[in-house]
Formats: sequence, structure tokens, C-alpha cells
Amino acid sequence: MKPFITSLILCYILLLLCGVPFFSHYLETLTLSLTLTCLCGRSLVLRCGTTPHVYADLLYSDTLRDRQLVRRVVGTVGGAWVAAGLLALDWPATWYLEWPVPSVVGAMVGCGVITVF
Repeated sequence: MKPFITSLILCYILLLLCGVPFFSHYLETLTLSLTLTCLCGRSLVLRCGTTPHVYADLLYSDTLRDRQLVRRVVGTVGGAWVAAGLLALDWPATWYLEWPVPSVVGAMVGCGVITVF
């Protein structure tokens, strides 16, 4: 339970540093951080702990498990980031304009695409 809570808090703080709404949409931000934690954050904290230098070593690791973990994180975060960029488009679909639905869907699609390929 401790790695999950640690990962959730780290994801939430990183999302706040990226500029997501804090006071007005805190439940939605918590939803996105929970999604990112379930898809990749928990695995990172279990593998590396909370020390920053281990994360840098993970990028240059030669083991298959570490490379798959890095690819999953890149796919998940990249999918959420690309989908958040689409929020600026003025599309008439009401479900698409609500934060964090596009980012959650983008994170799941990004993680799924990276897992398949």
C-alpha cells in the first residue's frame, strides 16, 4: 500500500507542477493521477523507490524488464500529454471538453499501444 500512496502523491505533485488546476478541479486531477499511478507509477516506485538517481540509471539499463518499464511510462505519459493538447481544439462534443477525460483516455491508449508494440 505504501508504494501506491507514494506514487499517487508523486504523480499528483508532478501534475500540479505541469499546470493542471489545483483548487477548482482537484478531484479531476486526482482522477488523472490515480490513472497514471495504476498504469505506470506504482511499477516505477516498486522498482526504483523514491531516490532520483535510480531513475536516471533506469534509462540506461540493458535488461528487458527495465526497457519495458521505461517504454510503458513513455507511452502512458505521452498519450496523456498528446490528449491534453487536443483540449484546445474547439470540438462540439461535450464529453471531450471536460478535464481530465481526454488525458485519461490518452494515457490508456498510449499504454495499450506501447504494450502491444
